[in-house]
Amino acid sequence: MKIFLAVFTEKSITKASEKMNITQPTISEHIKNMEHIIGKKLFIRNGKEMKPTEFACEIFPGISDLINRYDKFLEHLDIKKESVDKLLLGSSSVPKIVILPIAIKNYQINHPGIRLIINISDSISIIEKVKKYEIPLGFVGTVIPDEKLTYEKIFEDELIIAGRKGLIQKKELEIEDLFKYKLISRDEGSGTRKEAESYLKKAGLSINKLHPTIITNDFDMYVDLIRNNDFFGFMSKFVAKKNNLSIHRLKNIELKRGIYAIYRNDIELPPEYNSFKNICKLI
Repeated sequence: MKIFLAVFTEKSITKASEKMNITQPTISEHIKNMEHIIGKKLFIRNGKEMKPTEFACEIFPGISDLINRYDKFLEHLDIKKESVDKLLLGSSSVPKIVILPIAIKNYQINHPGIRLIINISDSISIIEKVKKYEIPLGFVGTVIPDEKLTYEKIFEDELIIAGRKGLIQKKELEIEDLFKYKLISRDEGSGTRKEAESYLKKAGLSINKLHPTIITNDFDMYVDLIRNNDFFGFMSKFVAKKNNLSIHRLKNIELKRGIYAIYRNDIELPPEYNSFKNICKLI
């Protein structure tokens, strides 16, 4: 992609070759292969000038942005150094509660000089940030398969139905019981929401069929509304216990769900990141 950017900006195979210190035949072959893979013409030769096609102009900003992020990513990791002085981490709501507090405490005992910069968002956003080279290592509660990414299971939890104490009397619920209470749901970017959909699918239901009264992307508000009102919601068993909520399950249905470390396949994480990941696996 860097060769494409060089030819695009220099408008010349010769100048791109000099800029990148790569032979002209190699530049030409790369562009030809890229056009073959994409199935569209990228440049039109006009004498010595390489004129970008309309399609090349459309994809240039996106490729340029991706390369810039990639370079900044490598600059942060600084793979020429033996160590890094800070970790850029991302986490969705449940790993933030279940994994990170203990992991951070244990990590800093052995790595007191390393700063931790932690981005908290929903699972889908964290996955996208890792995919776009914005965060080297993330922690999420769901899997969206992608050949560019590795999901490494570090913790097993269970998704359950949670409500305030006394709201729901039965511990095991029939499907029809769910329609007797008001549902509060996380938004579609949430790993809990995605896993809840999987949970309900086993019973022939979906979140939307239960007509949620409230949908929120704020995890703390979600827990607080369940704890202090007549709502039920789908939640990590660990989080429900921590917040003293009543735990319920659909009859004959159990959903084990993992918490995963996520990172790109094409980048070797520095030892400091692997150390943090391994500490998380011990929790």
